Amino acid sequence: MRTPHAKPIDSRRRSGITLVELLVVIIIVSVVVAAAIPVALPAIESRRMREAARGVNLFLLGARSRAMEIGRPVGVLFQRAPEEPRAVTTLRYVEVPPPFAGFTYQSRARIVAMMGTDPATGDPALGYFLELVETTGVPLHLPDGFLRYNDWVQLNYQGSGYTLVPDWESPLISNAQDSNGDGFIASPSGENPRIRVQPDRDGSIGVWATLAADGDTTAAFQFQVHRQPAPSAAQPYQLPEGTVIDLVGSGLAGSPMGEVVFDPRNYDNRTLNPISGNDIQDENGDLVPDLDIMATFEPDGAVRFVYGEAGGRFWAERPLTPLHLLIGKRENILTEYSASSPTAAPDDWNRANWRQPGSYWITLSQLTGRVSSTENAPLNPATLSTGTPTVADEVVQARRFTTTGLEASGG
Repeated sequence: MRTPHAKPIDSRRRSGITLVELLVVIIIVSVVVAAAIPVALPAIESRRMREAARGVNLFLLGARSRAMEIGRPVGVLFQRAPEEPRAVTTLRYVEVPPPFAGFTYQSRARIVAMMGTDPATGDPALGYFLELVETTGVPLHLPDGFLRYNDWVQLNYQGSGYTLVPDWESPLISNAQDSNGDGFIASPSGENPRIRVQPDRDGSIGVWATLAADGDTTAAFQFQVHRQPAPSAAQPYQLPEGTVIDLVGSGLAGSPMGEVVFDPRNYDNRTLNPISGNDIQDENGDLVPDLDIMATFEPDGAVRFVYGEAGGRFWAERPLTPLHLLIGKRENILTEYSASSPTAAPDDWNRANWRQPGSYWITLSQLTGRVSSTENAPLNPATLSTGTPTVADEVVQARRFTTTGLEASGG
């Protein structure tokens, strides 16, 4: 009689999960992730805002330290995003080159007044021109790459100065021009450079001007041309993805000229000088495009604020009040809105960065160069006592909250 034996077990078979079990696990994981994202997203965005504020803060302090180290102004260029001129996404270092005083110990300069013709009216027009000469009589050739329009020149190291500007006479009196469009002025070989200038302050030519005959070097003086900042080779700083410096809310605090903002249209689709509030125009009278912004530090740590760069031309002022930079989300920038009505289409002010608790303010003291960062205090428009608040009203109030917070904390 044969004894029954158990069927041998195939050692190659392994336990596993079924397709149904796998689908159940996937569904559970998906539900958990979907529930966690809304909870984790604010924390991620908040950390990104803090990183942006800290990065901008450190980059500004780096420029200040560099200026104090080398004994020359160093600054930061706030580069507008190409697709959105109201947003800054990249910061770059700029340095001011040493003053230009000629190529030899015999280099001199003088201011001459010359009559030309106004091309618009055909009438005679008086203009002032800077002439660079050599006391040896050898023509001083000005090659490309040294001087630019809006550089500032001073004769004999004292008194009022003169700003280099494009010549508009017809025919041109200046022989030194930006002929290749690179932003630098150059003169022909064998000719002393003659560049049109705009006298400072009251428009007078000052005590160092002369009406001596062309070629007379006896009335020429030593000079210094204070040149504009040039890009540094240092690595730029890129704000974290999704974060920007919101130029609609950024600008100078209240000043004798009023509240200043960096939105180039200043809420009414015009390009304005942020210091004077006047239209910024080029030599042809046309409004300039959206300009990049620079803030430069002096060797003593104070701020010299430089506004505007387009086609190699700059506008510079020393600020009288602190500089405020608003760090926020790109999607919260107001791009199309009514200047006077919060409810007007198409943009809803409720999403403005100065109304968001996660935004940050970077405050730069114009006197000491101190940089502070403060989390934005959510703005309640109902607290404004201006009736129906404008964009400027809300921005002013948001900055005041920030300033109050800094003063309360000893900042």
